Amino acid sequence: MITIEKLCEDLMNDWKTGTYTKAYNDYDALLSGREMKEIFIEQARKRADVVEEAEIMYMADQLEEWVDEGIANLQ
Repeated sequence: MITIEKLCEDLMNDWKTGTYTKAYNDYDALLSGREMKEIFIEQARKRADVVEEAEIMYMADQLEEWVDEGIANLQ
C-alpha cells in the first residue's frame, strides 16, 4: 500500500514529465486538473492506505488545483 500523499506526489511528478497526455488537434496535450483528479481517485481507492473517503477527496482536490496551476503557468 501507498499513502495518498505519496500517490498524489507521484501522479503530479508523472504529469509534469508528460506521462499523462491526450491527443488534441493533432498534438499531445497534458491532462486537465479534473482528469488527473479522476485518475487519482481511482488509483487511491485501489492502491492507497486510506481510512476515509474524505481523505481521498481532499487530496484529489489538491491535485486538481496543482495541475490547473501548472497548466496556467505554461500559458
